[in-house]
Amino acid sequence: MSVLLPALGPRPVFFTGGTALRGLSRSLTRYTHNSVHLVTPFDSGGSSAALREAFALPAVGDIRNRLAALADSMIPQSVLDFWEMRLPAEGDSEALRARLR
Repeated sequence: MSVLLPALGPRPVFFTGGTALRGLSRSLTRYTHNSVHLVTPFDSGGSSAALREAFALPAVGDIRNRLAALADSMIPQSVLDFWEMRLPAEGDSEALRARLR
């Protein structure tokens, strides 16, 4: 039986947003490091909406979610927990800035 190293694995392409392939993306890292994920920055929910409104940023929640799913297993859990932090859906810009600090 031949076992491929993830660096030599297949090159699938995914067009998704949100949490659609989070679990699959995490599992896929065992088989390939060559997957391509095209994730649009149009997330309008929760924390992304709060960040977009407070800081005039593109919505990055879906991109953050996918990066966390694809992250190397050597990344400390505390870093992943920080990435997964949810911000309140309501509140003013100053309160959001204070929470981020």
